[in-house]
Amino acid sequence: MKKIIERSFFTRSAEELAKNLLGKVFCHKMNDGFVIKGRIMVTEAYPKDDPVCDANRAGKNTKNTQLNLGGSIHIGYSYGYPRVDVVANDEGIGEGVLIRKIDPYDDQISATIDALYINKEDDGADLLESDDFWIEEDNVRIIMNEPKPRVGVKNDTSLLNFSVKSIEWVSKS
Repeated sequence: MKKIIERSFFTRSAEELAKNLLGKVFCHKMNDGFVIKGRIMVTEAYPKDDPVCDANRAGKNTKNTQLNLGGSIHIGYSYGYPRVDVVANDEGIGEGVLIRKIDPYDDQISATIDALYINKEDDGADLLESDDFWIEEDNVRIIMNEPKPRVGVKNDTSLLNFSVKSIEWVSKS
């Protein structure tokens, strides 16, 4: 496995980042040194100017890590449950990717937060500079399902929910 260390991986549109995060591994190093990992299986993109994106719902004087530089963690709340997003694009743009499901956990909105022991104090952590959080890639090739509308977003016909259909391990040669 190799840690993603290029900022350009994250400073792209939410839709593009959501697709590219599929199959990657979200990692959290605990205080005792133990590392919890989960493969990203379902993502949802929340582009700029999207009315349900946290960056567009917070007041101007509210700290909003969704406006951070791409590659930061944003802790948001949906229907009262915490969730983790990976911030996309450049600072101030306000795009994010909800990590809806990591393997082997279910796709409940707070499952990723619970599985990786992420809490509200982790809001704003930078996946490139933090010693505690990062994204890894390995030798897998994913096949995606057809995109679908996002879960729980009323009257949403945008196809911004992306999921893994299958994973193929590619041998090194």
